[in-house]
Amino acid sequence: MYRILYVDDQPDLLEIGKTFLEKTDQFRVDITSYSPDVPTLLNVTHYDAIISDYEMPAMDGITLLKTVRSSGNSIPFILFTGKGREDVVIEAINSGADFYLQKGGQAKPQFAELAHKIHQAVQRHKAVDELREKNYELQASYEQLAAAEEELRQQYDKLKKDEEIIRESEIRFHDLTEMLPQMVFEADVTGKYTYINRMGKQMTQLTDEDIQKGYIIRNHIYPEDLPRLLREFQEISADHARTGGPAEYRAVRKDGVIVPITAYTIPIVRDDKIKGFRGIVIDMTEKKKTEAAEILAKRKLVIMNDVSRHIIRNKMAGLIGCAEMISEISSKNERHAISKEIKDLIYSIKKQIDFTQEYEKVGMTLPVWKNLKQIISSIDTQGIPVVLEFKDYDIFADPLLENLFNYFIENSLKNGETVTEIRFSSQERPDGLVLTYADNGVGIHPSQKLKIFEHHADPRQGVGLLLVREILAITDITITETGVFGEGARFEMLVPPGKFRHNP
Repeated sequence: MYRILYVDDQPDLLEIGKTFLEKTDQFRVDITSYSPDVPTLLNVTHYDAIISDYEMPAMDGITLLKTVRSSGNSIPFILFTGKGREDVVIEAINSGADFYLQKGGQAKPQFAELAHKIHQAVQRHKAVDELREKNYELQASYEQLAAAEEELRQQYDKLKKDEEIIRESEIRFHDLTEMLPQMVFEADVTGKYTYINRMGKQMTQLTDEDIQKGYIIRNHIYPEDLPRLLREFQEISADHARTGGPAEYRAVRKDGVIVPITAYTIPIVRDDKIKGFRGIVIDMTEKKKTEAAEILAKRKLVIMNDVSRHIIRNKMAGLIGCAEMISEISSKNERHAISKEIKDLIYSIKKQIDFTQEYEKVGMTLPVWKNLKQIISSIDTQGIPVVLEFKDYDIFADPLLENLFNYFIENSLKNGETVTEIRFSSQERPDGLVLTYADNGVGIHPSQKLKIFEHHADPRQGVGLLLVREILAITDITITETGVFGEGARFEMLVPPGKFRHNP
């Protein structure tokens, strides 16, 4: 704790300053409104610093400063005054003031700045004393070394050995950062990278040449996240002791791929000045995928519970009804018909369970690039002619995409009634690639166009299409039914940019 002598002819301001500074638990403040008492107070009490007003009736601040300095006392002296004239500032500095701070503005930030200046002045004063003491020690050592050449040689050899140890330590540090599975970086105050470890280069796809040319951090931060990054750096710059992070951003690699990251940043401070920043960056891609998978799994569980409960309950009601009826029927043909209906209901329940198992696979593996022509060529259309009217595309989707067109075929055969042709086509638009599946059957009634994708739809019509929607949604592909009732069903799938590519 520093002991401070605060001099001002305004008692109210003295009390305010004393209260604020002592509230930090870093200072003990003695106050006096009569400046001529200061030399006497300095003789009886040890103070770490003096804060003085300029305009005081008995002795102004400059005169007090000169009086203290003329006595040989180098105590840190801060002139804290409402006067802002240039000549006063120059005279104060020339007379040996450590800092000149002008009064005015809000009290809290003003006294916070004053506290900061006190710390700076005291630490600098101590550093000067320590430096002076070390200079004396260095001179004594130099004289001893000059008198003993052998001792000088031994110390020189030891210095070389110490330097080698430091060099090896730096190498070990460098090797360690190169081994880390996270990005480690250093940058100057302008945000230009000065060092990136191996993982950092891999994450950003930057080269040594890019770093040497002065690649700037903000160049690979997603535009919407850039203001937060700049604000973080400003806050770190304002508070040297502050550690930035964890802060989440979206980074843009050199190839344009967006990567979610978490960054921890600290300032590089030398001589109480920020020379740059260093930090650690963690690639959060896998974590985000895991979180997305958990959300998807929960959503699928809710949907499947609802679907299965609804369908199986209805089927079980049918089974119970058939079981009650069969005991009351004596006709062999009628009993045979009910037995067949019971088998059909049991098969329907089994099919629903099979579908549930298939549905659980959606999103369980990472999306991959799939070639459309290869997928469509492997479809069993059960003899229905297929017309292909699209270019050779790869689609980034769930591996279950291969099953998607089978569900389209199944839907056409079950509900199309008069289907004699199936047509696949494509069209590139500014908002993405439109893939179209169409048949020439009876089509879908306008009242059912949205319901066919709902999880509460009839399993004979909508369960397969529900799975189609879920498969496509994994990579943000949307699907709508746009056919004309009476002319056939038509499903349009919009693949967003970046999720398709054309093969020449």
